[in-house]
Amino acid sequence: MGSFFNPLTFNSTTYVDALAIQLGLFQDRMVGETSDHFLDRLYSAAYNKRDHTLEGTINNISYQLGLSLQAGIVVTPTNPLTVITVSVGRITFAPASGSPLVIPTVSISPDDMWEWRSLSDVVLDINNLSSGALTATLQIPDALAIQLVPQCSLKCSVAENVVNTTSQLNNTGIVVGSELFNVAVPAYTITTAGALTFASSPPAGTTISYMYNMSPFILTCSPVSVINLMDPALQDTAVCPDGSLVYQVREFNQQILTLDSCYWG
Repeated sequence: MGSFFNPLTFNSTTYVDALAIQLGLFQDRMVGETSDHFLDRLYSAAYNKRDHTLEGTINNISYQLGLSLQAGIVVTPTNPLTVITVSVGRITFAPASGSPLVIPTVSISPDDMWEWRSLSDVVLDINNLSSGALTATLQIPDALAIQLVPQCSLKCSVAENVVNTTSQLNNTGIVVGSELFNVAVPAYTITTAGALTFASSPPAGTTISYMYNMSPFILTCSPVSVINLMDPALQDTAVCPDGSLVYQVREFNQQILTLDSCYWG
């Protein structure tokens, strides 16, 4: 038995640590981190992509630093097929017909610096410039719009099982004409609401893949910002009026060239 003057070492591993051991992440617990916070990080590590894609990179850095992604702005279009795309420096709202609306999230100062707008200003522009076609609501305390991660409301469902003559697909906002079946199927109709009806029973094992648009769409914000230098949006948002690059991107390029001289060509 230990005492105040002669303490003994006891195993203080919690149930959360036991779960971390099973996931191979026991060593990832940060100094002073509570069990609740560590459990949240374990859930994110288990369910979120942490590969070398842009999404995976953001998720992995956020996990390593103990940070969380948040639902930043909810946008509700009157037309559920309006495609919403967030890229570097702008948000694009492309309706099913007509011209897209582009809301800038950054501007270039006279001294060639990126100046990021606030999320509240972006929300104000969406509501005021969309002529009632869009409604945006800020869900978090105001911050700079650099926290908006690249994302798109247009998604893809792959190999969804179809069993009956009449089926309701798992998603709505279907892009009619994008559907593909794995086998030849009878004549059918499909609606944007996800109702699929065949003239006769489909073959056993039939699956359908299709594009669909999420509406309302939640714009995700992250305290970790990752910029892809191959993003086509940089051609507009990172080039100054005189044709030079903004200061931040020049610094990014200089750092890359310093680390890997093969880019000097």
